[in-house]
Amino acid sequence: MNDLRFAFRMLVKNPGFTAVAVLTLALGIGANTAVFSVINRVLLMPLPVKDPERLVWVRSHDPKNNVWNISVSGPEYLAWRRDGTVFEQIGAMEVMREFNLRGLDEPVALKGAYATANFFSTLGVPFTLGSGFGADHDRPGHEQAVVFSHRFWQRHFGGDTNLLGKVLTIDDKPYIVAGVLSPGMSFLEDLIEAYVPVTTAQLAQWYSHNLQVFGRLKSGVTLAQARAELSAISRRLGGQSPQMAYSDATAYSLHERLVETARPAFLVLHAAVAIVLLIACANVANLLLARAQGRRREMAIRAALGGSRARIIRQLLTESLLLSLAGACLGILLASWGVEMLPALSPKIRGLSIPFFAEIRLDRYVLAFTLLLAVAAGVGAGLLPAVQASKLNLTEGLQDASRGSAGPGRHRWLAMLVIGQTALSVVLLVITVLMIRNFHRLANVDPGFEPRNLLSMRITLPGSRYRDASAQRRFYDEMLRRVKALGPVVSADVVNLLPMGVDDRGSSFNIIGDPPLPAGRYYGAQWRVVSSGYFQTMQMPVKRGRSFNEQDQGSPPVIIINEALARRYFGTNDPLRRQLTTGGAPEPCQIVGVVANEKCFGLGELTPPVLYLPIKQHCEPAMSLVVRTRTDPINLARPVQEAIWAVDPAQPVSYVRAMEEFVADSISIQRFAALLLTVFAGVAVVLSAIGLYGVLSYSVSQRTHEIGVRMALGAERRQILRLVQTRGWKLAGCGLGIGSVGALALSFILQSLLYDMSAQDPLTFLAATMILALTVVAACHVPARRAAKVDPMVALRCE
Repeated sequence: MNDLRFAFRMLVKNPGFTAVAVLTLALGIGANTAVFSVINRVLLMPLPVKDPERLVWVRSHDPKNNVWNISVSGPEYLAWRRDGTVFEQIGAMEVMREFNLRGLDEPVALKGAYATANFFSTLGVPFTLGSGFGADHDRPGHEQAVVFSHRFWQRHFGGDTNLLGKVLTIDDKPYIVAGVLSPGMSFLEDLIEAYVPVTTAQLAQWYSHNLQVFGRLKSGVTLAQARAELSAISRRLGGQSPQMAYSDATAYSLHERLVETARPAFLVLHAAVAIVLLIACANVANLLLARAQGRRREMAIRAALGGSRARIIRQLLTESLLLSLAGACLGILLASWGVEMLPALSPKIRGLSIPFFAEIRLDRYVLAFTLLLAVAAGVGAGLLPAVQASKLNLTEGLQDASRGSAGPGRHRWLAMLVIGQTALSVVLLVITVLMIRNFHRLANVDPGFEPRNLLSMRITLPGSRYRDASAQRRFYDEMLRRVKALGPVVSADVVNLLPMGVDDRGSSFNIIGDPPLPAGRYYGAQWRVVSSGYFQTMQMPVKRGRSFNEQDQGSPPVIIINEALARRYFGTNDPLRRQLTTGGAPEPCQIVGVVANEKCFGLGELTPPVLYLPIKQHCEPAMSLVVRTRTDPINLARPVQEAIWAVDPAQPVSYVRAMEEFVADSISIQRFAALLLTVFAGVAVVLSAIGLYGVLSYSVSQRTHEIGVRMALGAERRQILRLVQTRGWKLAGCGLGIGSVGALALSFILQSLLYDMSAQDPLTFLAATMILALTVVAACHVPARRAAKVDPMVALRCE
């Protein structure tokens, strides 16, 4: 306590030094606290369900066609549930469903899922209302039940606690509300707003791979055991059914699978803030080393009165720990401000929010981490200065000659700290410039269409009122006629799946005239249904052949492919007038055109092969409307909705967005990382510049007499200027060299995060070096000018 009281008095007596040291540490600790709060919630905290460590995500494999991690078919799931011994429970859902809810002020479209009766008990999710589906809900005649997400319940029902048991009209059928999920299920809410049961009989006929399967392992069962059993059952099933001949399977930790895409970017940010804290600690160590020189007499008196070296080190470490704790308190305030801002940046991956990102907060785990960080920073910044200050020569210390300067060891440590700061800054700058250039490269990728002035919205026709394709086509024809009649509308068309979305629709096909593929092998492509003017509305150029027209509604069926499919499956041969068969069309389709590639899943994603079918030959109940406008597309949203309701007042319209938002969302995680890294790199560079400035200023103050002698003997001001600047440039040059080597070694780790560029890009290294070099010049200039203005007479009288 005596040490603590004395340390507090000493820091209060030196408010300038204390303020600079505390602010420096606060920047480093605050940045680490904010980023750790993200990592803690997204990567480290378990899922908010029962026994989350036992939950796995089960996926199919197709080794014959080299397709991995695909969704599961119904027969596969039923076989695992029937024959498996490693699972306590195994449930499934199909998420690519859209429902229409009636009875509210306006018809509402729901992102829905068909789920097995044991889906919620498998996951162990808690409920706000009810308990979800019962065991009988997977039997025909008992499937008319619905479970809502907590967010949807709050938004559309105002949190009505009497909703349980009520009957609602969904797709023109009565459904009984069986439950409302608890808050905190954000890893489900972005995808699904309502769940309805699927029967076992239906699952037995679902050979398409559309199911997401989740299992709860029995206690003591390992992931490896589960994988082995799943694979064995799938291979056995493949031997019994030709439709399953290519199947294999595996399992992953559910939590690891949910966050695996976001993990690399967050770990890079964590490494960046760790570098910022190291630079901050080096800065404070520089300050403490310089301050120790002014306290040499005090330390000598302590030693002369019997104070041991350990006692002196303890006192000085107490001061540095007090500084770091004060920095931690201020850092927590800065972190709380930063955490409040982070959700506004809203990074997304394939259009979906990162799980749990909106739930980031400074909880007890984050505060405990901050406390440990403060202690580590206090010891790290204060240990070296304390050890150096305890190395005493009592005679010199007690005399405290005004010319007494720090020994060579202390100057050497000051120089090494500056070199270390500069090297770390180079590493962080290289990482930052790489991520910024990567973001700009992605932002300039051609999406394959023109997103400006393009409005989109989703329409899902209920089967009860639009039972066949002709009724669906009549609705879409009339809707497009009314929308095109609006004054600001240039054109309007429909497509089953928009580009840049989260959903995909795969289809196998065969090329007529090519040699038959081996058993179990197939060609694969994405499958799109479009109206005749879709390519013109999206401004996707037709590279060869023609687009669809109003006559493409009879025989023979026609199809258009994209350049990626033409290149992969036809090579240099002309695909026009060739025919192919696909599950999306009952007859062979003639290829009539080749269109430019559109980015289906994001600017940074590879373009898959795509088949386009005309709506006149194949129609789907769920389609997205795209409207090319002359004005801001969002301003036209309401008139377009009213035009749709003029055709059918009960038809919900959902997901009203400008296409530019889809494009921006596809690279939002890269934008998020680049923005934060820019902030952290800026802080690091400023701290490094302050550190170099402080060392040179201290060196000038220690060499005032020497400079006076030099000037008295005829040295010119420019020579003194060069003397000081040269020392700064040498220190910075060593740091630049070491940092460049370190950045080059670390760059290989970043390669997987970059799009179409090398992590060893010379321009990036040059840009980072130039930024820091200019900072070094500025940091060296002020102390050098001050040294050049020293009055020789004043300097000589300092003796």
